[in-house]
Amino acid sequence: QAEDGIRDVERSRGLGDVYKRQILESRVDYAEVIQPVWTRNCTGCHEEPGPERGLVLVDPDPESTRRNIVNVYAAGPEFDSISPRHIRPYLPGRSYLWRKLRGTQLRGGALGEGARMPLNGGYLGAADMHLIESWIRQGAN
Repeated sequence: QAEDGIRDVERSRGLGDVYKRQILESRVDYAEVIQPVWTRNCTGCHEEPGPERGLVLVDPDPESTRRNIVNVYAAGPEFDSISPRHIRPYLPGRSYLWRKLRGTQLRGGALGEGARMPLNGGYLGAADMHLIESWIRQGAN
């Protein structure tokens, strides 16, 4: 086994392979890469004053928006114990915001509701979706 814990390329199977792909991919910076995606696509609905469902994705301070979504429950405090988190680091499939962007929020016990985001069919392109997924898989920092 290598010093960094990654098994030999020829013999690696399972989660080790996933881990290697995450390490080899370029680091996705939230402020420089992800925040501009939210700003381009979520302005008007998810910004102050009065953001939809209380979810602020557009703000001059990227760290503020990151803190609004990473490890934060997607429902009010009365439902925290059963609701999914907006973004679960390393787990896009268990991240409610990711599922809303893909349109899979109503499947598989996500306790989802509503329509795919962004509304009105202006869905994110493959490149933006890949960046968001990579950011989540890298730990959503």
